[in-house]
Amino acid sequence: DVNYSSARAGLEQFKRAVARLQQSNLVAQLLQPIWERFVTLEILSGRLEADDFETDPDSYFDVEFRWPAWASLDPGKDADADISLLNSKLRSRAEIIAARGRDIEDVDKEIEADPFKDSQVQQPAQTKPQEAAANV
Repeated sequence: DVNYSSARAGLEQFKRAVARLQQSNLVAQLLQPIWERFVTLEILSGRLEADDFETDPDSYFDVEFRWPAWASLDPGKDADADISLLNSKLRSRAEIIAARGRDIEDVDKEIEADPFKDSQVQQPAQTKPQEAAANV
């Protein structure tokens, strides 16, 4: 018995709590130390070439962990909001794509490999609320 706004507010609060746990527990205490150990062992074994590792190890330990995107309550509204933020230059394509759990390079490669990329995409006809009400 909730409306869209209260459901969205509750979901956003839950997402923030999960993100805090992911960063403070999973990344900081588990994933980052494992990554650093893995990279160090690969360099020391000679399987990974890193001439400047001794002087600049942090550049080799820099990694971004991505989580799967949350299901949207209203994908249309979220897409419209992303387009608006992109057009007003308040958010980048890379940030929008990363928020959906993807890598911009992978997305761009998929788009480039798409044989239908240059064909026209048909947009659904937009009806104004007044017209929709008049048609009922």
